Amino acid sequence: MHEFFHNRAKHIVDYSGQESAYLDARKEYRAGETVTVYYYGIATDTAYSFFLDGTPLQPAYDAQRGYKLQFVMPAHDVRLQCVKRNTMICDAGVLPVQTDAADAKE
Repeated sequence: MHEFFHNRAKHIVDYSGQESAYLDARKEYRAGETVTVYYYGIATDTAYSFFLDGTPLQPAYDAQRGYKLQFVMPAHDVRLQCVKRNTMICDAGVLPVQTDAADAKE
């Protein structure tokens, strides 16, 4: 099995400028190889979404290492992206609209 991967070309994982936030991150993997990295740059009150070439990844969570991301390396370079959203900021688009008649007089 080792020879099978050894003869395959290596492809690059682009960590979107955040490579240092991933434990066990390598720049290159061979096609067919299982890639496992942990995102450990975790902050409170923050929601995280992960994408591989724009497709959402569903991470597992490891209390000691962070979000575990795993995928099989395709036969091309890929981009791994983490999108962070502060959960303490109110989204004005979801605020309730006051329709009370008493408020309409003001």
